[in-house]
Amino acid sequence: MALCCRIAAYARGTRDGEVPFIRSTRTTSPPVNLGVRFTQKRPLEVNMIRSSSLITAITAIALCVGCVHSPTVDNHGIPTNANKASETEVYRKFLDNWIESEKTESISVAMEAEEPSPKKIEQFSDCAREDNTTTPHWLPAKSISDLSDIVGKLPYVRLVDSNKWEPHDPGELISQGQSVESAVKDGFAGGLLTFSAITFDESYETAAFAYSFICGRLCGNGAIVIYRKTQSGWVQSKHCGDWIS
Repeated sequence: MALCCRIAAYARGTRDGEVPFIRSTRTTSPPVNLGVRFTQKRPLEVNMIRSSSLITAITAIALCVGCVHSPTVDNHGIPTNANKASETEVYRKFLDNWIESEKTESISVAMEAEEPSPKKIEQFSDCAREDNTTTPHWLPAKSISDLSDIVGKLPYVRLVDSNKWEPHDPGELISQGQSVESAVKDGFAGGLLTFSAITFDESYETAAFAYSFICGRLCGNGAIVIYRKTQSGWVQSKHCGDWIS
């Protein structure tokens, strides 16, 4: 930005007919007449020089501004804000479906999403191949320490630190005298939904993640989910590796 300011100052000087001052550390010597006659530039030549300098300066400033406002991209040339928007949409659509299918008003979600393990990536590929003969080339996924900016604004989501979370185990509630129906209801209400970080393929048209819902020692379920990008947005296309306890 300092360079842009210096260029602008130079442009102003040449436009107003001034000669830009150039600082030098050399000592000056008396002028020496070498017998060479210097002629003064005609007005037209001066105007052409000024115009050329001004155009050069404006172009340089425009390039500087473009650099400042250019979007940040990842190693694959995808704008990082596009990555975040895709993550938000995929998680939100899954959570919307969860709330609707479970007929509940809210859900506790773990604040962090861990990077999928190499074994889990293989499971993603197996799941994706079931409805697509081509094996996706997955991009590296990074752990997310805080999902607040991604799903924290959804009105039905309660973000929870998984290290401080404690389940309402239905088995313990039953042993304390609660009915089975009441214990299971309380257990599910206090359960914790945990996501892995979403893994995208190179085309950013396929997304995969794993989830688990834990509500006690013998209370929980989970699976792998594949989403495909369509003209209308991200759509769930596959549900694999279901487990239940």
